[in-house]
Amino acid sequence: MLTTHFEELRMSEDESFDSFYGKLNKVVIGKFNLGEMTEDSKIVRKILGSLPESFHAKVTVIEKSKDLDKIKIQELIGSLQTYELSLPSQRKSKSLALKTINEKVEAQDSSDEDEVEKDVEYLVKNF
Repeated sequence: MLTTHFEELRMSEDESFDSFYGKLNKVVIGKFNLGEMTEDSKIVRKILGSLPESFHAKVTVIEKSKDLDKIKIQELIGSLQTYELSLPSQRKSKSLALKTINEKVEAQDSSDEDEVEKDVEYLVKNF
């Protein structure tokens, strides 16, 4: 069952790398506790093959510049965490801001629309 979970595990586009690696590590530790060792090279290949499209450029660079059989997992993790920090901020935060504005507009009556418009202009300028 753990082997199947290991094979099917993928990182979603809105998931953080740390969250994904935590799930993967939990499966690997579970397999280890049952007496099955997972080779580091297999874990490295699993990580690289399970990343979403936003990591495609970094995966290509790692595959071309490193020997996947010799790269240390911690080196790979550090590299991917650093890359994730350089990615543009998540679209989710913008949609939450707009959702809040919509809720605010619905809650206020028409006399307060000028204040809401100012809030919207401020948010648009900052994004």
